[in-house]
Amino acid sequence: MARYSRPVPRSANPIAAFCGELRDLQNTSGNTQTVDEISEQIGIPRSTIFRVLRGESMPSVPTLKALVTFWGDDVIKWTRKRERVLELMKQRKPKHTFLIDFEAKKGELHVNIGIGCLSSGGLTGTGQHDVLDEKVKALPKVLRCKQHGWVDEEDEWVLFEVWASHTQGNPKKMAEQLQADVEKIFNTLLGPIKN
Repeated sequence: MARYSRPVPRSANPIAAFCGELRDLQNTSGNTQTVDEISEQIGIPRSTIFRVLRGESMPSVPTLKALVTFWGDDVIKWTRKRERVLELMKQRKPKHTFLIDFEAKKGELHVNIGIGCLSSGGLTGTGQHDVLDEKVKALPKVLRCKQHGWVDEEDEWVLFEVWASHTQGNPKKMAEQLQADVEKIFNTLLGPIKN
C-alpha cells in the first residue's frame, strides 16, 4: 500500500471527507498496488490520484469511475455521493474560517485552521498566498506555519497548520485566538470573512 503525505483532515471540508471515504474503499478493497501501478492500469495521472487520496481535490467523474471500478465498488453510488458533496459545497457561505482541531504537547500548540472562499474572491485570484503566510508567521508565539491550498469546481480552500509556543494557559483559548488572528489577516487582505 502506498504511503501518502499527511492527508487533509476529513473535518476540513466535505471534499476532504469524501476523499477519506475513497481511501477507506482503497484500504478495504484488498488491492495492494502502488499508485504508480494503479495509474498505469487505469490511465489516470499519478499526481491526480495522489491529490484525490490526500483529500486535496475532488475527483472528476471519469477519475472517480475509474478508481471505484478498479477497487470493485458501485460507480452509481459513488457518483451520486459526489453530486451530493458538490451540492453541499455550493450551499456554503462565500467566505468563512473555522477551527478544525488543535493539539498541545511538549511546549508547542499545533492548530489546524480552515479557510474557504469563492475562487473569484480568493487567494488564487489575488496572488496573496505568500503575503498571508508571512503575516501568519509574524504573529506572536507562532513558530512556523504551512499552507495546503486547493481549488475545486467553484471554491478555494486553505488549510493552515500553525505551530505556536505554548507553555501555559488554556490551549483551546490560544487556538481560538490564533484562528481569530488568521481571520483578521485574511479580512485585511481580501475583505471580510462571513462565518
